[in-house]
Amino acid sequence: MKISPAILFILVTLSVCHFSCGRDNFVKKFGIRLDRNFDVPAGLDYIDAHYFVLSEISTFYDQIIAQEAVPDGATISLVPEKAVITSLYNNVDFDFVDKVSVRIYTNNNPDDKAEAFYIEYIPNTVDGELQLIPTSFEALPFLKSGLVNAEVRFFFKRTTPQVLNLRIVMDFRGTY
Repeated sequence: MKISPAILFILVTLSVCHFSCGRDNFVKKFGIRLDRNFDVPAGLDYIDAHYFVLSEISTFYDQIIAQEAVPDGATISLVPEKAVITSLYNNVDFDFVDKVSVRIYTNNNPDDKAEAFYIEYIPNTVDGELQLIPTSFEALPFLKSGLVNAEVRFFFKRTTPQVLNLRIVMDFRGTY
């Protein structure tokens, strides 16, 4: 039985994709979770960006490294994995939010703010939570000091309808 070159090429391509696709080169060995509650006042306009600074969030970096038994001298890498903003007390419809950006920085260098998470073009049917998109940068220099600050920037489609009691949870994945 003779196999045509086109079919052979397709079979080889599919087998290569099967064995190589879907493997994550960045295996999660440990994680760091940052969370903080904050309030967004009612009546904020839709013309300006609105910033909410979440100061001195504990990273528990040293405790996590010790708990995970990371070898001394190991090269550690931390990258943003996922983040979510939720309403604490009532199911807020986030349809009035246009864009969100979360930047992290340290007290040692407050001018160096790295964007860790964002979301743009939020649909009108978002209920209860905003799932943010992680960026790809090395967050270790920001998280290893034990304390980090976060700046949450909102752009609104229309005026905020009520006081919002929100919670942000940011997860970073680490490997060594």
